[in-house]
Amino acid sequence: MPEIRSPIRLDKLQQSIFDVLSEALAPAQVAWGYGEQTFEAFPDQFCNLQLIGPTASIRQHRQGVPVRPLTSAVVRVTSIDPLQRLLVEINRGEYVTDPLPGDTVTDVRDALLAQIDQDEPDLTVTADGADGILLVSTYVGALWSLALSPGLTAASVVPSPTCVLLTDVTREFSLGVQCFAKGREPRNGAWDLCGRALAAFEADDLGDVLDRAGVGLRRRGPAVDLSSIAGAHWESRISFDLALYMRSRATREIGVIEGANILLNYTDGAGNTVATNTATVP
Repeated sequence: MPEIRSPIRLDKLQQSIFDVLSEALAPAQVAWGYGEQTFEAFPDQFCNLQLIGPTASIRQHRQGVPVRPLTSAVVRVTSIDPLQRLLVEINRGEYVTDPLPGDTVTDVRDALLAQIDQDEPDLTVTADGADGILLVSTYVGALWSLALSPGLTAASVVPSPTCVLLTDVTREFSLGVQCFAKGREPRNGAWDLCGRALAAFEADDLGDVLDRAGVGLRRRGPAVDLSSIAGAHWESRISFDLALYMRSRATREIGVIEGANILLNYTDGAGNTVATNTATVP
């Protein structure tokens, strides 16, 4: 039985949401599934995230596109221009670096290698010489797309002997967000964090972070004020839910037609067969 792999990258979902809220709510702390703590141990402002979903099963489009993936390839840094950003696109995910004056090809290579190695668990990523990054698929279909900007070239490209069917996949999730603050006023309490958190998902620049991860906002639930007296303290706390979706692509290995025998019939104007022939392709 073939290994079952989820096409949904929860690590990208988790990291993109954390990045967006960490920037929008600074200096407040943001964490996934923060443990139970006392009032004194909590930071002054805090945002806790919890994945409640998925709320729906994976929706996979029936019609896919057959592609021939790569078994391996080497990405080489061929030129460096401090005014030119270098970009490696792997399976529609972008990895970029901006060379600095004095950087060598190895410096640039190392910067890209570190990003790819951290974010592509289905690839074996290693250095190749002083300027190259060797990408090796861990299974058929792990590397189905590779695009490079000027200044980078692909070498030693090895296509897979078989093809895969590439289909779009969407899954919905429900995200629980709790905003906590020791401040007692709206301007420095949980309502302030709540407003900034909701605005972050609508900001264009922060929205780009979600877009690159394939994450989008479907709808949001109402904000509920959970503020109350806890022991000797007043807790300012707001909770709301977000319905998110994540787009991804799934691959499934399919057979390849390597050749075929074709029967050719030649007819006249009346539809009568006047000759036949057999062609072999290729």
